[in-house]
Amino acid sequence: EKDQWSINLGVTQKLSDKWKINGSLGWDSGVGDYISHYTPINGSWSAGLGVQFSPASNYFIQTGFKYIWLDDVKGQHAKQVSENSNLYDTEFNDNHALSYDFKIGYRF
Repeated sequence: EKDQWSINLGVTQKLSDKWKINGSLGWDSGVGDYISHYTPINGSWSAGLGVQFSPASNYFIQTGFKYIWLDDVKGQHAKQVSENSNLYDTEFNDNHALSYDFKIGYRF
């Protein structure tokens, strides 16, 4: 029922030809009350750190973590959403999440 805005800012530092580190900060405005998916209603903040290792010039291994402050979440099932109901099935308050990624890339 409202526009959602998201901003992610990051910085990468090349330590050598083989190693890079990165950091990021993010903000999401949220999507408002009574939604069908478990996404933040009042927005979220995030902070991340990562590292990339390139053993050779044509491939790399990358990994990182992101910590997310999710705030509050309310969830509805499809019928409640379609009926534009003020009822919801679940409510979670003061949520946090931890995200991990791992990637192997090949350059050609």
